[in-house]
Amino acid sequence: MFNHVPSYFNFICIVNQISLVCLLFGYRTKISGLVFFFSTIFIKSFLEGFLTGYGKNILYDLIPLFLSFSGWGNKLSIDAKYEERKERVNGWPIYLIILTYGFCLYTSAIPKLTSGWLSFEDSATYWHILRRNNISLQSPLLIEYIAKADFSLFWEVLDYMIVLFEFTLLFIIPFKRIFRYYIGMALFFHIGIILWLKIPFLSLITFYVLIIFGLNARGGYKWLSKLHSVLKIRYLILTSFVLCVYSYYWEVNFPFSDNSVFSLFLYLLSSAEVFGESTPVYIQHLHSSFVIVLWFSVLLLYFYFWKKRGRKFFEKACY
Repeated sequence: MFNHVPSYFNFICIVNQISLVCLLFGYRTKISGLVFFFSTIFIKSFLEGFLTGYGKNILYDLIPLFLSFSGWGNKLSIDAKYEERKERVNGWPIYLIILTYGFCLYTSAIPKLTSGWLSFEDSATYWHILRRNNISLQSPLLIEYIAKADFSLFWEVLDYMIVLFEFTLLFIIPFKRIFRYYIGMALFFHIGIILWLKIPFLSLITFYVLIIFGLNARGGYKWLSKLHSVLKIRYLILTSFVLCVYSYYWEVNFPFSDNSVFSLFLYLLSSAEVFGESTPVYIQHLHSSFVIVLWFSVLLLYFYFWKKRGRKFFEKACY
């Protein structure tokens, strides 16, 4: 269909990266978020026509769209320096993100309910672990030990717990206290998936951090205010420089990889699954360890926020 990559595609990729840098510094935050979302959707749709797998992680792409209407550019941004650029802080975009996440899990549970996932004859979870252990070139950290646990009752219970976990979130969102504990269990669930199956769910890190800190429609971004007093602009510039250099490294060495077009942040957080076989093993382990440490850090944030701070979950913003 194309003899070469169209020039307009390269232009949209450049616009996508510029809008992401603008989001990083909070310059015209609302417009930058919308431009980043629509350009990302276009890029992924284009690449999906040639290579499968680019249409995943839709929740990660939707977050800039929803947050563009939340007023998230009022703190820790260039826009915060100008009163005329400040917008009203809204909680409904956060609630909409939660509903979208709940619907994603719900649609994941329905095929399991209608297929043989819950069959007593064998365990679907155990089958996936064995398959991962035998086929994957880069085995997860704990899979060798888990694969030896041939205990049918344990795996059958785990099958039902996974379906229950995915199916119920959409219905417990209105119950604030239950939902708080659900988020904690979800973090443990994803950490287990990383250690057992090496599925990092990197696109959900932004979602969980957003939920853990939360937004307060009356008080605004209290946690960002404290963060703003600690961070200096030179640190942000240094971070941006490192991300850009790392981004260039990926563009040169791994062109058209899943991380090379639409996200500077995922370059830094990419799992070892995107590496080629020629990549040094220590680099693969370094990235895998980084992902695991990152998820444990999010888990610690969860416990710190709810145990030490005691803020009610979205009491003012969403309910």
